[in-house]
Amino acid sequence: MNTISLIIKTPPISVNQLYQGRRFLTSKGKSIKERMAWEIKQQYKGKIITNPIKINIDFYFKDKRGMDIDGALKGLLDCMTGIVWEDDRLIIELHARKFIDKEKPSMVISIEEIGKLSS
Repeated sequence: MNTISLIIKTPPISVNQLYQGRRFLTSKGKSIKERMAWEIKQQYKGKIITNPIKINIDFYFKDKRGMDIDGALKGLLDCMTGIVWEDDRLIIELHARKFIDKEKPSMVISIEEIGKLSS
């Protein structure tokens, strides 16, 4: 299987910073999600994946304040849905790590299609 590698230079952001009250995307949130989607589209030109996948993500946060992996995961995975994969329900394995990089906050993603859905 091929591995897809992406580097998103938009700094990781918590889902709490994207939404107001967990329902309403803020204007800042919309702008950030559009920027991340644009970066993904610039790097991934393949067909939308419809088979199970496993993902490795390294988050490089600017600092330690208020940044948690689970909050950053939601925004990133939502941006990739419909561009890289059909639905995030296809993710059957997920590994995420957190680092601090004051100079180059980013997200490094590796996606591997691992076969067909079993009946």
